[in-house]
Amino acid sequence: MITKWVGSRQSYWPDGEMVVEIAGGGRDYANPDMLVPKWADLGEGDEFTDPREAAKAAIAIAEAWRTSVEEPVTVRYGYTAGFTCPFDESTDGEVVAWANDVYEHLPKCAMCGGIAREHWKLPDDDLDEVFCSPRCCYLALAEAEEEPP
Repeated sequence: MITKWVGSRQSYWPDGEMVVEIAGGGRDYANPDMLVPKWADLGEGDEFTDPREAAKAAIAIAEAWRTSVEEPVTVRYGYTAGFTCPFDESTDGEVVAWANDVYEHLPKCAMCGGIAREHWKLPDDDLDEVFCSPRCCYLALAEAEEEPP
């Protein structure tokens, strides 16, 4: 399961399409046409663990870029699997819908409800609960020990 995304400006080869790309897997899986970050304060070049935050940043970067060029700028999302793989064009609304859908399907911590990027489990747990950190795992264990049998 992909648990991080990177937002970057791209000039897709060979036509030079201006794209703000959200690449699943982080920097190592972004397409090779990445431009030097210009709007780092908006999240350009950052890796996100929440796809909704990646989408919000990508849209903000695209809006800023659109004010400085006359050519169209699109936001696109996808996964390259480590290869060069230009992503399909999408609207900002489609990007937001995609991000919300991905977020809904990510594993969530049984203790705090946050995204469980790493899966921690209680010993002898037959409920298949996952936790986001050793801390949440410990808190759940302590809470379970306080409950009467």
